[in-house]
Amino acid sequence: MYRTKILLQGFRRFKADGKLPVALLMILFCMGELAGAVSSCVPLGNDILRKSAELFFRNRVGCTFIETLVNSFSGPFLLMLACLLLGFGAVSMPAELLVPFFHGLGIGVMLADMNAVYGLRGTLISAVFILPFAAFSALAVIIAARESFSMSMLSAKRLLGLDKSDESAVKLYFARFLVLFAVLAVLSLTDSLVTYFFAGLWSGFLGIG
Repeated sequence: MYRTKILLQGFRRFKADGKLPVALLMILFCMGELAGAVSSCVPLGNDILRKSAELFFRNRVGCTFIETLVNSFSGPFLLMLACLLLGFGAVSMPAELLVPFFHGLGIGVMLADMNAVYGLRGTLISAVFILPFAAFSALAVIIAARESFSMSMLSAKRLLGLDKSDESAVKLYFARFLVLFAVLAVLSLTDSLVTYFFAGLWSGFLGIG
C-alpha cells in the first residue's frame, strides 16, 4: 500500500513537470535484470556459461589499465549517449524506457552466469567487485533515461505549440549529461583501479588459469 502511494505521488509529479519518476525506471531496470537472470537458467550447456564468465575475467586480466578503463566506460556511455540523442525526438519515448531494461538485462545475465558457473565463489566475487560499479552505473543510466524522456516530452509540447521554451532548456539538457558523463568517468576509473590491482586475485580465487 505504501509503495503504491509513492508511485501515485510520482505519477502526479510527472504530469506536473514532465519527468518520469525514478522509481518507475528502477522497476524497468530490475525487470530487465530479472529477465536476464531467468534467460540464463535456460539449459544452454555448462560449457557455454563457463566460457561467457571466463571471457569476462580473461579480458580484464589480459588488458592494460587503459584498455580496462575504456571497456568499463564504453558500455554505460553508449547507453547514455543513446539517451542524449533520443531526447531530441518526440516519438522516441518508448525507446528511452527500454534503455534501463536493456542495461539491467546485461547485468542480470552476467550475475546469473557467475553464480551458475562458480557457485558461492562467483556470488562473493560479484557482490564485492561487480555489483558496486553495476549499481552506480545503472543509476547514472536511469537518470540519463529520465532526462531524455523529459526532453522528448518537451519536444512533443513544442510541436503541439504547448511550450515555447528557449534554447536555455537545451543548454541545461547538455549540461546535465556532461555531469552524468563525468560521474561515469569517475566510476569507470575506480572500477579500473580495482580491476588492475585485484583481477589476478579474482582469477586465482575462481580457479581460472
